[in-house]
Amino acid sequence: MLEQAVHDGQDMEAPMKLAVLQNEIAQAHFEIAQEVPIELNDSEKTQCSNAWRTCRERNSSLIKNRGQVFSLIMGQCAQLLQDRMKQDPDWKTASASNDPLTLCRLIEKTILVQMEDQHPFATVCDQEMALCGFHQEKLTNAQWHECFNTKVDVGEAIGVTRQHEVLLEHVAQELHADSFDKLTDEQKAAVRANAEERHPSHIFLRQSGKQHANLRMDLQNDCATGDNGCPKTRQGTLHLLDKCSKTVFAVRVGVPFVEIVRYARENEVDFVVMGASGSSELDKQTFGSTVENVARRAHCHVMAIRNPEIAFKLPG
Repeated sequence: MLEQAVHDGQDMEAPMKLAVLQNEIAQAHFEIAQEVPIELNDSEKTQCSNAWRTCRERNSSLIKNRGQVFSLIMGQCAQLLQDRMKQDPDWKTASASNDPLTLCRLIEKTILVQMEDQHPFATVCDQEMALCGFHQEKLTNAQWHECFNTKVDVGEAIGVTRQHEVLLEHVAQELHADSFDKLTDEQKAAVRANAEERHPSHIFLRQSGKQHANLRMDLQNDCATGDNGCPKTRQGTLHLLDKCSKTVFAVRVGVPFVEIVRYARENEVDFVVMGASGSSELDKQTFGSTVENVARRAHCHVMAIRNPEIAFKLPG
């Protein structure tokens, strides 16, 4: 209405009113975009500062120890091996990270490449057995994915291929409804790439941890009924494992209620359940204050559950 009044020129105060309104709207948008500050009392500030100092010292110690282990491993490598590793494209990443695990993977890869002309049948057999005998066990899904990919990459580095005839024929029928031999060169290349990825993807799923046993059984039953829902890539398999994982453990260092609220926001948590005790002064200081602060500051609903074995105490 104000814009129409300004356009018609009937109300002399309309431009001023419109400018004030637009300024108020802009100010409101700015205030909404600002994060709500989390205010800490003196005790909480001291606790947060101490926790941050401890975390910083641990990180510094970790970086120092990783560098020492990296140097120790490099010192045990022969000069010829070091020269070969420095020619590998992954050397820059390993050198910049000072990560001993990355260095060990590069060493394994380099040694296997050197063995390319020595006992190739034994080398391929060892790689296949190492891959098929590798299981997730206590590794997280992300760690399992990374370690498994390393073994696949090492095999590819020495020329191991998984383009079995039966798999090529199956993928050809699935994608083109025709025999592999009758496909064009372009179609054959696509089928080969598909089969090359789906084979390790199946191994990655089949040898995942016991916590995924029900998932594997469900996929097997679906396949038996003609509904093949197995992922066709290792990345897709990882997403499926994460999706079916029921529990996620996270450890944060800092003031309890601050870290809980921050984690809930960062991960778009829609409901927080917390344990609470009675309401004595000591209980309030140790438990109640955290629950209360989370309930006041969290963006989602918060439920506090009392331990039934602890008698509830009325104040006073």
